[in-house]
Amino acid sequence: MILSVTREFSTAIVAEPRDPDSEKTKNGTGDVWALNMSVLRNFRDLANAIISENKHLLGRLIDSPVAMRNHVVKRYGLPNGLPTIDILDLFPDFKETVDPFAYMEGGSSTLDLAVLRAFARRFKDCTYLEIGTWRGESLANVASIAKRCISVDLSEQELRDFGYPDEMAKNCDFFSKDLANVERVRHSSHTYDFSRYRKSIDLAFIDGDHSYDGVRVDTQKVFDLMRDDSSVIVWHDYGDTPERVRFGVLAGILDGCPAEKRRNLYHISNTLCAVYIKGDFKTSEVVYPQIPTKRFSVSISSRRT
Repeated sequence: MILSVTREFSTAIVAEPRDPDSEKTKNGTGDVWALNMSVLRNFRDLANAIISENKHLLGRLIDSPVAMRNHVVKRYGLPNGLPTIDILDLFPDFKETVDPFAYMEGGSSTLDLAVLRAFARRFKDCTYLEIGTWRGESLANVASIAKRCISVDLSEQELRDFGYPDEMAKNCDFFSKDLANVERVRHSSHTYDFSRYRKSIDLAFIDGDHSYDGVRVDTQKVFDLMRDDSSVIVWHDYGDTPERVRFGVLAGILDGCPAEKRRNLYHISNTLCAVYIKGDFKTSEVVYPQIPTKRFSVSISSRRT
């Protein structure tokens, strides 16, 4: 079994201004206070400069894992995240071949992609929506099964405007650029008008902006697009690992999900994915470290692109 692990960090800096007179009383001078404030201002200016050139870092600074977990626990009572469905309860005869797969940073795990393929097979003439495509691994995997695919992602210029390096932009659609059954929407999902796709989507994969607000907005939009009660939504990076919850993403999912549908939210075992799916499922609570309950078989081959 191959696991994809994403390491994220979040930093919160709080500076409380102090009264220089009180510092003078303690230290005999106001110089210490003045020096501290000067250092903080320089640090603030540096941070602002970095973020202005790399806007994609802002979500990491805002979404404190502790604050997000506290929000989820206080509002939803989920200290260990969503209830977990065993992957073999979803797909008893689970067997998929993942192709393509890059084994490079920033993509989904092999198992995450295999799950998307398995879900797509559930629908006759599946219509698939993907928010966040980048290299196109997930899109190419599902496009080999689905009849119609819609890819929503930032344009190459928007990526550059957000501070991503040119190499990121050059990777866009690497594996999916020649797929005939893909409609490409190069626009921010947060501001795009999805009305043309309303009530037409069987399977949706949300893997775009992973900040709290980004996930919340995408979640709200996608629920309006689902065809019927059999439709499925999958969120990537619900977990930092298959056994550790990424609470900023979970908070965005819960707050963006209609209240009456939250009871149908789950984590899929052994993956980084959360899922919205209707049905009666046996569930468990995942607390690290888990004892393995199943064995996966992986066969690997490679060829040059």
